Amino acid sequence: MKLQAARHPGSAAHGTSARHVCALLLLLPLFLSPVIAQPRLSFGVVADVQWSDKDKSGAMDYRSSLGSLQRCVDALALEKLSFIVQLGDFIDGWEKDAVRSAADVDTVLKVFNRLKGMKVHVAGNHCYRATPTVLLKKWKLKKLYYDFAAAGTKGWRFIVLDGNDAGYGVISPAQVDWLKKILAAAVKKKERVVVFCHFPLLREASPNHRLNNPELLLPVLEGSGCVVAYIAGHDHAGGYTEQKGIHHITVRALVENAERTTYAVMNLHDTKLVEHGFGAEPVRSCVFGAIIKEAK
Repeated sequence: MKLQAARHPGSAAHGTSARHVCALLLLLPLFLSPVIAQPRLSFGVVADVQWSDKDKSGAMDYRSSLGSLQRCVDALALEKLSFIVQLGDFIDGWEKDAVRSAADVDTVLKVFNRLKGMKVHVAGNHCYRATPTVLLKKWKLKKLYYDFAAAGTKGWRFIVLDGNDAGYGVISPAQVDWLKKILAAAVKKKERVVVFCHFPLLREASPNHRLNNPELLLPVLEGSGCVVAYIAGHDHAGGYTEQKGIHHITVRALVENAERTTYAVMNLHDTKLVEHGFGAEPVRSCVFGAIIKEAK
């Protein structure tokens, strides 16, 4: 006679309940984990591609930067971004050869334009070797300084400055007057403002290279009460500082970090800007100060 193990009445139901309890315990951390705040908007940034068909010079790997830009484009294409910014010195250019420099702009644009969506162009000093007229045509712009608001991003305004319109690294009084008007309008609309320019302003954020007349620009930005970040390139080493409520971010150059595909994704929240750097670019969390001042 075969002996069977005694079976407690209701044991099947008990096993089912135990499995349910185990499942709930496994799910419990998901319910208890904090909700991660989603950014209001995100945008990509790459600085100083500076491509050229030239031999490597020091840390600047001109030829390799195009392949690095392609890898950057492939990576940014996977992100959900409102726009992508190139911070100037798109090309290295050829001194006294505007035609060849213009052809180089086409070469880099062919790669950069593989990105879908809005693309923002900032003019660098090396870009000027292709002439401003050519840049306006190829980048489809009316001016090399302008402002915009990305679709679906109410409460934010973005400004692109041209740091060469009065000479190499020199911003003109006329452009500064235009900037004052844009910032005053942003204050009335209670918008926060992020400014892009090829040239950094402060030594603390850029020890090697900066705008030649920052004293014309800084009081306007700092006195506006609405600018939260100033993002630049030009100084290949990169850098960061905060001054009077404005976060000054200098993004490291792709041309000097071609093997590491250096770029960043910036996430804008109501209270902070979080930079996710890739390659040689670091990660930063930049907390905003007081709410923008009320319009008078």
